[in-house]
Amino acid sequence: MNILIIGCGAIGGFYASRLYRCCKSVTVTARGEHLLAIKKKGLKVTHAGIQSVCALTALDHTTLKTDFRSDQFDMIIVCLKANQLLTVLKDLEKWLELSTCPILSLQNGIDSESTLCSFLNPKRIWGGTAIKIGGEVVKPGEIVSAGIAKITYGPWPILKRGQMMPDELITFAKYLALANIPFELTSDIQTELWKKLVINNGVNPLSAITGLNTFELTHNPYYAAIVYAAMQETAAAALYDGVELTQQDIDSLFELIKNFIPIKTSMLIDKEKGRQIELEAIVGAVVKRCKQRGVPAPQNQKFLHRLSDLASKTC
Repeated sequence: MNILIIGCGAIGGFYASRLYRCCKSVTVTARGEHLLAIKKKGLKVTHAGIQSVCALTALDHTTLKTDFRSDQFDMIIVCLKANQLLTVLKDLEKWLELSTCPILSLQNGIDSESTLCSFLNPKRIWGGTAIKIGGEVVKPGEIVSAGIAKITYGPWPILKRGQMMPDELITFAKYLALANIPFELTSDIQTELWKKLVINNGVNPLSAITGLNTFELTHNPYYAAIVYAAMQETAAAALYDGVELTQQDIDSLFELIKNFIPIKTSMLIDKEKGRQIELEAIVGAVVKRCKQRGVPAPQNQKFLHRLSDLASKTC
């Protein structure tokens, strides 16, 4: 299998390093010093204390369009920041249209799949989420990550009653197994994406505001109450998309992040590095849907107010 990963950050880079073990070729896109370092020395990944270096083919998007055809790839995985997706799609749309291969989204939020469908044939789009993983590009060409790094994926938005699971999704599962990547193939990926957003919405914005990691937030009674309130608002927003999350779901998700290894969230990392934070994907999506349902979301409104200036100042 020839795989292209668009966005070789901490998450994309980790999965690229694992898939490199069993796929015919793995190509990644990156930019700046990170791209130059991967091209020169390969991608170094330290996961759970174990180091690996893989000689990936690393490209910028201009080289990708000029030197490769999209139909050369059997699968494309999108691991961009959610706020980068629209810009990249406008750049790569015509190039991507010349292929029929599946496109798997592994991004934060619950709107990336719909955005992909608005540009490309919806039948090509798979929904997906990376769970129980934390990571950071600690220096150009080097990633440190932790967690079991499970991928949950499936047809977007659900597998309709009577439909068979597409063969391509089952084939990809075989490669995930060979790459030692835990996975779950689901018929209802939309619900799984909302569950991931419940966790992200609870800890990501608050960590960016306080500078605390997930363990510190969930084990401090004051901050834990804020985390839990935000998670409840996210579950209320999910009803707009027809996804019903129970109080037991919320409790289970809170316990999951509370008992997981301490993680510096992606939003906090982006804030520290002066990059644009995924405010709209993680907080704005909840506020928007609660407003459309006519239900309050006071905690997310506070997040939005506190972080809007930061989002507008970073780039």
